[in-house]
Amino acid sequence: MVEDPDDMLWLTFTEEVVRYYAPVTMGRRVIGDTEIQSCPVRAGEQVLVTFPAANHDLLAFDDPHEFRIDRAENRHVAFGLGVHRCLGSNLARLEMHIAFHEWVRAFPNF
Repeated sequence: MVEDPDDMLWLTFTEEVVRYYAPVTMGRRVIGDTEIQSCPVRAGEQVLVTFPAANHDLLAFDDPHEFRIDRAENRHVAFGLGVHRCLGSNLARLEMHIAFHEWVRAFPNF
């Protein structure tokens, strides 16, 4: 029998999926000459902000390259953050939570 969909493990599982397989990357135009990891970047050039990389940061997560469905400390940035946070992130979480639960109900031995 499938667990209660409101069980905390379902919620931490959903957040871990989002952290581990972050769906968002963003391009940004550089506004001033700078350096990123000793690589010169000039004003007007574009850079790719890769949220999946941030979600695998050793300083932010214990064992970030491990997929752990019970990860309690999970302050990922998979949907961006601050003013750039995805407006649909809560809906996306709810949809994934339901989809994962229904998948396990339909295929309990998967």
